[in-house]
Amino acid sequence: KPGQWVRNTNGTHDVGPMQFNTAYLGDLARYGITADDVAAAGCYSYDLAAWRLRGHILNDSGDIWTRAANYHSRTPRFNAIYRADLMQKAGKWAAWLDEHFVTRDVLEEGGQPATTAQRPAQPVQARAAQPVQERAAPAQGATLTGYVPRRISFRTEGEGSGQ
Repeated sequence: KPGQWVRNTNGTHDVGPMQFNTAYLGDLARYGITADDVAAAGCYSYDLAAWRLRGHILNDSGDIWTRAANYHSRTPRFNAIYRADLMQKAGKWAAWLDEHFVTRDVLEEGGQPATTAQRPAQPVQARAAQPVQERAAPAQGATLTGYVPRRISFRTEGEGSGQ
């Protein structure tokens, strides 16, 4: 919530609606961004969280799930829990996209749009990247089911194929 400060066992705090860790405030200080800015209500804390997530994705090691989970923690046991949660939510998001938009599996060359009849009744087994040595172990029972990378096509008036 806006204005919330949660103390961590390592002496840092998680601040505001996106629980932005105070360890990153030094990086933000050179831009004039303070803890009060991070804690405030509104969209600004979401922009800062996106900036930080982008940094993890571009600069950290491991697969995409581990990099994204580094927003929460780089400690392997905590990262694995968050990583599994992200994968589960991505599967739900993918199912929602399939239901509401024309989507294509980006890993299949020239793949046709999925139709309701073509969609599997059970979650699709995702194609995982090869394990990276630095990657945190998945939480017990975590799987990559239900997520397939997609490209969304929007059909607008006057367009025939929606591609």
